[in-house]
Amino acid sequence: MTTKQPAGQGGGGEKQQRRSRSRQPGSIQAYDTDAGKRWRFQIYVLKDPEYPEMGSRRLTRSGFTSTDEANDALQEALKQRKQNEKFGNKVPAVGTYADEWAAGLKLAASTITGYKKIIRNHIRPQLGAIRLDKLTATRIARHYRDLEDHGRNDEYGKGQPLSANSVHKVHVVLGAILDAGT
Repeated sequence: MTTKQPAGQGGGGEKQQRRSRSRQPGSIQAYDTDAGKRWRFQIYVLKDPEYPEMGSRRLTRSGFTSTDEANDALQEALKQRKQNEKFGNKVPAVGTYADEWAAGLKLAASTITGYKKIIRNHIRPQLGAIRLDKLTATRIARHYRDLEDHGRNDEYGKGQPLSANSVHKVHVVLGAILDAGT
């Protein structure tokens, strides 16, 4: 009577099980485009560093014109991952983020209406297209000076100076929006 050995066990020619993933911290691949050869890198990052139990997701960045360029970007991403930085797909513009912030408030309806009016009249027109990570203290200060000089946006006084109290209200709302973003 002969006994059968499971595949890969026993007998003289043991078969090594092949690993499907490399032990490297990330990978770089080449691909072809109409503009020529390009490279991309991929790594796995936490979905949210504050909640590791949420698991990981694959992060891919592409369009690099050389392997050195792709490797430099990969090393920077690995450094960010090690420091538990959050990898966002896109940083929203101030106007988009302000609208989302206002929509998520749980305050009196009249307060939310007032905040939305400030966003619509005094934040979105001048700052709305700027990405949150590109908004500087200098730009905000210049915005407040512009409002003091010609910030009214109603039909009767359009272009007239905005009162110091109104500029302060804009400052309070913008500060709350930016605090929520950090």
